[in-house]
Amino acid sequence: MMDKFINHYNWHIRYPDGDDEYWYLTVADAIADFGRLQVIHNGKCTIDLIELSAIRAAREKSAKQEVSK
Repeated sequence: MMDKFINHYNWHIRYPDGDDEYWYLTVADAIADFGRLQVIHNGKCTIDLIELSAIRAAREKSAKQEVSK
C-alpha cells in the first residue's frame, strides 16, 4: 500500500488568473499534466515543488538573519 506514495511530491500550480492548485504526484505525472496545462493556458502557468520551496525559504531566512548580525 505504501508503494503508491513513494516518489510522490507536493506541487503548487498557479494559473494565469491567479488561481492556485495543489497536486500530489510523481515527477513524471506532474510534468505530463503541467505540459497539458501549458498548452491550454498558452504557457502562462507556473509550477513549484513545495518541498524545495520550503527549504529555499528557510535558507534565505537564515542568510538574512546572518547578515543582520
